[in-house]
Amino acid sequence: MSSAVEQALARGEKLCRRCLLRDLVTPEEYARTVTRVRDALNPRLLVSDSEYARRLSLCESCEHIQGGTCMRCGCLVEVRALRKDQHCPPPLRRW
Repeated sequence: MSSAVEQALARGEKLCRRCLLRDLVTPEEYARTVTRVRDALNPRLLVSDSEYARRLSLCESCEHIQGGTCMRCGCLVEVRALRKDQHCPPPLRRW
C-alpha cells in the first residue's frame, strides 16, 4: 500500500471506493507499480498502451469497481487490463 493511502487511512479518511488505484496514490507511485507488473509479464501477453487506456476508461465507468477491484471477479483491474488473454468478466464483457 502506498504511503499516501496509509496516511489517509491513519487520519481516518475514507477512500473513494469507485477510484482506480492510480487515483489513490501519487502519479509516481502508480507508474512504478504498473511498470513493475508490466515488466514482469511476457511482452507477448501485453496489450498496447492505447488498448490499456481504453480498458481502464471502461472500468472507471463501471458500477462494479471498488478501490480498483472488480467486484464481479475480484481482480485488480489495472493488472488484468494489461494482458491480452484477460477480459472483463461475463456477462459484462466490456473489453
